[in-house]
Formats: sequence, structure tokens, C-alpha cells
Amino acid sequence: MPEVAFAAPTRREAFEPLLDHAKHQVLELVAVQEVTPGEGWFLGRAVFDLESDGVELFGAERAADARFHDEVRAYLAARVGAAQAALITFENLTVLEFSGRGSALDRDQLDSALIQLGTPRRYA
Repeated sequence: MPEVAFAAPTRREAFEPLLDHAKHQVLELVAVQEVTPGEGWFLGRAVFDLESDGVELFGAERAADARFHDEVRAYLAARVGAAQAALITFENLTVLEFSGRGSALDRDQLDSALIQLGTPRRYA
């Protein structure tokens, strides 16, 4: 039986799932109090910047490999520092684990939750 080879997903295919993953991780870090809400907002802002700059910055048609994750981590580190950027992990992240996830509504809710981290709270 011939061996079936699967092509690695492109960075374009992996970009939105990677963003979703990073946003989820930021919210989880705040939830478990590994970072403060203010630190979470700062880290989330860097992920929003990444989303805004787009996958073209990283060569959209190249393979979404470990080097891609390193480049994304370097991008985040340039904005928030290496220690904060290292809190978001991409190891063993594959596009397949995100299939069926990440509808527009889910992304809107995720974005809204991150934005709330930076919203000043009023105390009585």
C-alpha cells in the first residue's frame, strides 16, 4: 500500500486558529490568575496587533511549521517582552484540532472578552 503524505497547512490556513488559540490562552491566564487583567489586556492587545498586521507579514503560503510559531512568538515578544510572550504556547498546535471551531460569533465573543480586560471598572 502506498504511503500517503499530507502537506503541511500553509500559514494562511493556520493563522486564524493560531489567533483563536492565543486569545483563549490569554483569557485562561487571567482566569487562573497567572497574569493580572491589565497584563492580560496588554498581551491581548499584542494579539490584536498580530491579527491586524495579518499573515502576509509571515509569508502566507509558506508551511505553518515550528519556525512560523517562533516568528509569531518573536512578534509578540517585540510588543510585550519575551517573558510575557512565552506564556502563549504553540507547541503541538495543529490546524486539525481547530476544525469546526471558531465561528464568527465565537470570535466576536472572544474579542469582546479580551477588550473587557482593558475596560476600567467602576467601584462604588
